[in-house]
Amino acid sequence: MKGKKFIAILGIFSLAVLSFGLAAIGATSVGVTATVTPQNISVTVTDGAVSYGTLDLNTSRDTVAGTDTQTATNNGNVNELFYISSSDAISSTAGTNWNLEATTGVNQYVHQFSTNSGGSYTNFPANNSNALIASVGPSLSQPFDLKTTTPTSTTGYEQRNITVTVLATAL
Repeated sequence: MKGKKFIAILGIFSLAVLSFGLAAIGATSVGVTATVTPQNISVTVTDGAVSYGTLDLNTSRDTVAGTDTQTATNNGNVNELFYISSSDAISSTAGTNWNLEATTGVNQYVHQFSTNSGGSYTNFPANNSNALIASVGPSLSQPFDLKTTTPTSTTGYEQRNITVTVLATAL
């Protein structure tokens, strides 16, 4: 009786091993190739410098008249949204700064930008940014012009420095 049980157990074990072996023989595998490209968001501005010169109070000058149009270029590898912002006009001698405002006033100046060669201008909002262009593909550019209007009056007549920032974000 013990011999029959042993043979029965051995037979069941052999069938189990055989069925696993046959399953492995019938199996196939397929590889998957995956790729990834890191996103690169990059913008440059050329020529990157504007000089409005010496202006009377409550007077405007733009980069169209001075043939000093700036160009923002997408140096990244994805479509980008360009934002543009401007700072207050900071005194070069620690004198009185001019505040960026929607209208001119005492120590208040206006700064604007245009994406259509000065056909129309948009005010830079104080402490905020505007969309310069909604979608710029890789290696493509957006020219833009700037315009400033000096205050109606000021408490200082030294040079002022204005920082314009172009920021790129991925779409």
